[in-house]
Amino acid sequence: MTLYKLCDWEINGYSDSDGYLTYYNDETNELGCELTWTTRFAGGDSSGKFSMPTLEIVEKARKLLADKIFGMLRAAEDSDVLEPTAVVVGQRVRLLVDHKNAVKKHEEVPCDRCNGTGKWVNPKNASDLRDCFHCKGSGTLKRNFEKAKDENGKTQWQKFPAGTSGIVEWVGMFGAHYANGYKQPGRFTLQVRLKTNDGVEVKCPLEKLRLDCEPESDVQIRVRAEECSYNYNFKPLFSKHGGWLSSNWAKEVIGKDSAEMINRKMAERLPL
Repeated sequence: MTLYKLCDWEINGYSDSDGYLTYYNDETNELGCELTWTTRFAGGDSSGKFSMPTLEIVEKARKLLADKIFGMLRAAEDSDVLEPTAVVVGQRVRLLVDHKNAVKKHEEVPCDRCNGTGKWVNPKNASDLRDCFHCKGSGTLKRNFEKAKDENGKTQWQKFPAGTSGIVEWVGMFGAHYANGYKQPGRFTLQVRLKTNDGVEVKCPLEKLRLDCEPESDVQIRVRAEECSYNYNFKPLFSKHGGWLSSNWAKEVIGKDSAEMINRKMAERLPL
């Protein structure tokens, strides 16, 4: 068994520093990471047990890196589309499950900020007209909401089947929340108001919604993963700390000319 070094980096703490090294194990065909030195306790540098990689070894390690990146990108893409943790106004979303809203009656009154015009007038420039911030340019406000009742005095419900789609008009939270700690904004705390293609408003929690689009295909994500793997940066697989690499032996073995050739072919989407 031979362990081939790929890259290393240093993590600087408040009082101490640690040196980590990633390697390729030719017996198991796996990537690994090891703490090779530290200032936390006495001991020498163990990086001497690792061998310099060859072109063949670097390519085997890169393929493993590409597979790992593909897995992370695939999971992130599916999560972003199928289980978003945040949405923005104007984004299209779709119901994952059946949902219902209580039917409400309301009155529409002229906006008291713009006198029903829907426009804000710059007091210093009468020709500067903008949509009223209070009524969003509609000129009217909805007031005196109450739940609609049927002839038996029971609440009336409007049902929306799974797959109903629309555009986000508002997203926010109700109740107390804190910058650090209890009730952070997220998939299980945010509420959304969307308007369907028929102009009907739907209010529901974000956990019942997904984006109204499809995740990228495996082919598209594989291309992105391959592009990223040619940076030969194995550090993100084992460390969430920022910073830069101290050494990148994998890239040194590839050499500048080969790296430029790879970048050109990837840009042109040509087979290597």
